[in-house]
Amino acid sequence: MYNWLKTKYYNLIRRFYIRRFNVQLANTISYKLDESELLTISVLTSHNSINMALATLKSLYRFLSIKYPLEIHDDGSLTASDIKLLETSFLGVKIIVRQEADRIINEYYLQNNFSNLKKFREKANVNLQSTDLAFFCKTRYCLQVDTDILFFNNPYFLEPDFIEQLIKNGSVNSFYNVDRGPAYSYSSEDMERYLNKSIPYQFNAGLVLFPNKKIVFKYLEEILSHGLISKNNWTQSQTVQCMALQKLGDCFPMLDTVDVSYRMHTQHPTFDANLYSSLVAEHYCAWARNLYYLDYIEKVHPFVKVHSGYREYFYNLINH
Repeated sequence: MYNWLKTKYYNLIRRFYIRRFNVQLANTISYKLDESELLTISVLTSHNSINMALATLKSLYRFLSIKYPLEIHDDGSLTASDIKLLETSFLGVKIIVRQEADRIINEYYLQNNFSNLKKFREKANVNLQSTDLAFFCKTRYCLQVDTDILFFNNPYFLEPDFIEQLIKNGSVNSFYNVDRGPAYSYSSEDMERYLNKSIPYQFNAGLVLFPNKKIVFKYLEEILSHGLISKNNWTQSQTVQCMALQKLGDCFPMLDTVDVSYRMHTQHPTFDANLYSSLVAEHYCAWARNLYYLDYIEKVHPFVKVHSGYREYFYNLINH
C-alpha cells in the first residue's frame, strides 16, 4: 500500500511539473532565423514530442550568435496546429511535411536504385533521422538534434569560426555526443572489417554535427546491402549513420556534452545543480524524460524550487 501511495504521489507531482513546463514554454520568446550557408539545424519530431522539440530548440537558440536556418522534419503525425506553433516560434523555419518528403525521396531512390535504403526508411520513423535530415539540408554542415536534449551553455562547435575552420581545412570530420554505452546494432568486428578502420567510441545520433556530402546516401545503401547481422533493431538507424559518416572521415566525440542525466548522478551521488554550470548540453532519454522537464524548469527557466524527493525518486526508477 505504501509503495502504491508513493507512486501515486509522485505521479501527481510529475503532472504538476509537466503543466508548469508547458506554461513556461508558452511564455518564451520567438526567434527570427538568419540566412546562412554554413549550417542548418535539423530536427525530426512528432506530435507527441512537439513541446519537447520547442524546449530543446529554445534552450539552444538563446545562445547562438547566428540564428541558423532551422528545418523541422515531420514524422507523419504533426498537426496543422503543431506546424503553426513551430512557425510562430521560429520565424522562417522550414517544415518538411512527411507526405512531400516521401514523394521527393522515393523519386531520388528510384533514380539511383537505392532499394535497400528505401526499405530501411520505410521500416521505422526513427530511420528518417539518418535519411531525411542530410537529404534536405542545403548548407555546408548540418546539426542533427534529438528532442530530448537541453542546452545550458554556448555550444562551441556551433560558433561560425569553428565551422569555417573545418571548411578551410577541407575537413569532413563529424562530431557527436557520447552514448552511455556502445549502442550499435552490428558487432564492432563486423563494422570495422567492413570500414577497414575503427568504429567511433560510443556514437550517439542525438547530437551530431556532420558535413553535407550527398555521397553519404551511396554509403548508406552499400552498408545496408552488405548483409551484416543485426543484434537489435532499435539502434540500427544510428549504427548505419555512424558507419556512413565514418566513411566520409573520422567522427569525434563532443567532449563538453554528456549523455543521459542519471550518469551525472551516478558519478556524483550527492547531486549538485551547480554541476550544470560546466555543461554545454545534456542528452536525456525516454526513461529520463521526467528529469528533462524538471531541468528545463530549474535550469532553463529557474522559477520552481527544487523538489529533491521527486528527483531522487526518478533517479532510483531509471537506475534499477
